[in-house]
Amino acid sequence: MFAMLLIAAIAAPQPSDIHAIEVTRATAPYVSHARDGRAFVEFGPTVETRNVSCNLQGEGIFDCAYEARIKDFFVSDFGAWLPKRERIAFRDNCWQIVSPK
Repeated sequence: MFAMLLIAAIAAPQPSDIHAIEVTRATAPYVSHARDGRAFVEFGPTVETRNVSCNLQGEGIFDCAYEARIKDFFVSDFGAWLPKRERIAFRDNCWQIVSPK
């Protein structure tokens, strides 16, 4: 019963959550690991997101629509805004993109 209340209490992802997902996706190819195993990105891209809108689809699953653009580290201007649609769920203490059913 408690688990059902916990799931019901999960609010929709915030714009900052969507931004964090996009930053993770954009920097993934640039990740290096230090000797102690910690991951880092030295020359990663900058990511911006806007117009975030999320709708509940099921138990803690949301369909989100937003726009994102990326500026690579050595480039002076951002690329064009790209519309995105993702299914997002709260798993392992963070918001993650899940594949649609």
